[in-house]
Amino acid sequence: MPAAAPSEALESAPEAPESGDDGGVQAAGPDRVAPKEATEPIAPAPLPRDQLESIVESAGLQWVETAPHPETAPQPEEVPPPRTRRARKPRSTPNAEPLEQVETSRK
Repeated sequence: MPAAAPSEALESAPEAPESGDDGGVQAAGPDRVAPKEATEPIAPAPLPRDQLESIVESAGLQWVETAPHPETAPQPEEVPPPRTRRARKPRSTPNAEPLEQVETSRK
């Protein structure tokens, strides 16, 4: 059986009614209703901390809280003086004797 052409599929699709005011609900299909768009973001309901901790403990987890602005580490009262620089070894003096070539292969 040949498939219907795209233009035929568009013609046979049911058309949405073009009424004036549909209350912000758009028809997405014969049995489906599209939800309205949210005008304001939905904030979660605040729960007391002890209730949240009991929920976490009942799930077998541990409540960990971090500070939004960590405190700086206390500065030491006395700053240690900088270390002295390491003394380098003196340069070795080059040998004054002539170089010798040594044969290393076995014959």
